[in-house]
Formats: sequence, structure tokens, C-alpha cells
Amino acid sequence: MQDKQLKTQLFKQIKIINMNSLKEQIKSLSQEQGDLKLQRKTVNFEGDRKLDPSVAASRHAQNRNVLRWSHAAYDILRGKDPKQSWPGYGDLTAGWESNNVAVIVSKHQPEWDAYKAKREAQQAAWEASKVEATA
Repeated sequence: MQDKQLKTQLFKQIKIINMNSLKEQIKSLSQEQGDLKLQRKTVNFEGDRKLDPSVAASRHAQNRNVLRWSHAAYDILRGKDPKQSWPGYGDLTAGWESNNVAVIVSKHQPEWDAYKAKREAQQAAWEASKVEATA
């Protein structure tokens, strides 16, 4: 029973740590995309106009690219293939898009390494407590 409690406590801590800035950036941009979608309408628009439709359309296009790059960078940081979130990655990407992904990866790499180290330490502590409980 004590083993289960320790395990759930460690996984709760891991979930809290897991909220890094890259994920928060992806979430905020995704939310903004939904808001901009309505603002792009020029015909049959209902509601309060916060932005000019052309400004909303250009911001939506910029966010779309940043989201695509961020998802690819997140996959790379997790050690996954970026083609999971971006099917044409590597084949259809231009050199400047790959460079933008690399910039995002290098920006968030130290944070990700710290997260991985902390998670590995928690896993080792859990394994050690499991061994002590059985002994």
C-alpha cells in the first residue's frame, strides 16, 4: 500500500514538472488560433470585432507556422520523430523552417534536460524505496 502511495505521489510531481514553457507556448498559441478564426470572417460575422480581418488572417498564418515548428521541436526534445506531428517534415521543409525548429530546440534544451534529470532522479528514488520495502 505504501508503495502505491509513493508511486502516485511521484507521478503527481512529474505531472507538475511536465508543464514547461514550450508546452505552455503551444497551448496559448492554440487558444489564440481559435479566437483568430472568428475574427478572420468578413461576411456573416456575429460578435465583437477585436481585430481587422486582414490583421487576424496574417496573425493566424504566423501562429500556424510557429505552432508547426513548436510541435516539431517538442517531438525532437522528447526523442520522437517530428514526422508524427508534421508528416512532411524533412521532405517538404525548406532549410529556413528546419533552422527555425533548431532555434526552438536550442532555446528549450536546457529546460528539457533539467526536467529529464529530475524525472530520472525521482524514478531512481522510487526504485530505491521499492527495493527497501521488499527487503
